[in-house]
Amino acid sequence: MGVRRTVLAYLLLLTSCQKKDEAPAGTLVPKNPGVGEVIALPAPITDGTSPPFRLSGGNYELRVRPKGASTCNSTITLHLHNKSAIKAQAQVEKARNVDWPGMRAGVYVLTVDVGTQPCAYDLQLTRRS
Repeated sequence: MGVRRTVLAYLLLLTSCQKKDEAPAGTLVPKNPGVGEVIALPAPITDGTSPPFRLSGGNYELRVRPKGASTCNSTITLHLHNKSAIKAQAQVEKARNVDWPGMRAGVYVLTVDVGTQPCAYDLQLTRRS
């Protein structure tokens, strides 16, 4: 009976790990996973959605640098891949760093809404702890 429970628990754990690790083709993987990991999104990001990227969870800093125009008025939103619930959001008018604490591990995308002024950004996420 104990062996059966162990095997069943192992199979459940294996299945849940596989589901958690599913990511679309082209998902960006961080350099230096863990504290100090960096996701540098391909530049420039304009109005629309970034490529998917994996975060290992924790506190992150989003580094936003507008390209071209000196100021923009955009909203940058972080979502889990294939989910609409907002995990974090920042209003951006100029270059800045934004703290996004308490992110869970998973595959995410950033959505950039530039409004009426054309803007493009260099975006980088760095794990702080």
